[in-house]
Amino acid sequence: MSILPHQVVYGRNVYVAPTAYVGGDVVIGDDCTIMHHVTIRGDVAPIRLGNRVNIQDGCVLHCNRNVTLELGDEVAVGHRAVVHCHRIGAGSLIGTGALLLDDAAWWPLALCWPRDRSCRTAWWRWESPLESSGRSGSRTEPTMPGLYRGT
Repeated sequence: MSILPHQVVYGRNVYVAPTAYVGGDVVIGDDCTIMHHVTIRGDVAPIRLGNRVNIQDGCVLHCNRNVTLELGDEVAVGHRAVVHCHRIGAGSLIGTGALLLDDAAWWPLALCWPRDRSCRTAWWRWESPLESSGRSGSRTEPTMPGLYRGT
């Protein structure tokens, strides 16, 4: 397995925590924050972060061989999220603990009711639009019965 021999390119005003690892063919835009224990591995394909991207503690960003991972401008990735896919659009918020794998994303959905201060968690899957096939995204049934799904 060959490793891409590139150096990381940093934009202006970028903070990378001392415990984070950023390596390979990675370009980070201006005004970005890469927090503690983040791993960004551009070893098998390029990773491109737009401007004003915030990657919180414990996240992993990686991709498949020859499939560039692109995060648009003003993307926030919550704590412990795994982003192993092709593209995250500008202005996206990736929730804490999210798991985005290639053409599908799974993440915990927490529903809280303020009156009785109770919360329930369900796993929710979003299948992203596949540009090449023209297939549109679709939601699958949540794992928690009776979950309000909205439209």
